[in-house]
Amino acid sequence: MKKINYYFAMLLMITLPILFTSCEKKVSDDAPFEELIVGEWDMTRHEWDIEYEGEEEIGSEYFNAEDWVWEFDDDKLIMYMEGDHDGTYRYDIEGNKLYTEYATYYEAQYFKITTLNKNKLVLELTYHNEGRTVKYTFAFKRI
Repeated sequence: MKKINYYFAMLLMITLPILFTSCEKKVSDDAPFEELIVGEWDMTRHEWDIEYEGEEEIGSEYFNAEDWVWEFDDDKLIMYMEGDHDGTYRYDIEGNKLYTEYATYYEAQYFKITTLNKNKLVLELTYHNEGRTVKYTFAFKRI
């Protein structure tokens, strides 16, 4: 009986550290946006809603896995299109606004963060120019 208790105790000592070891840092859904956004995001869908002179164009484009990846580190946004480097941009988050140089390509100052949790990111960008109102929506899932 002593041998069984001894082996059980040894087994417990061997497996105990494994139970309390994690391979990656866990981020909770209620963490600040600055922490939640860090990592790689796979764009799944891009939508647009354009209104001009009473006409409206609505559309969307779906992407295959890893066709367009956005990688956020502490202050840089690195984009990959179909595996190739597609640009690097600085970014900053204030409240629910993601300021980045990339937004200027869409004639805006920032993306509005409408959803950001451990697994999902949704950004909206709206601008008005010469009688035209444009709204883009970018949906991502975490890789």
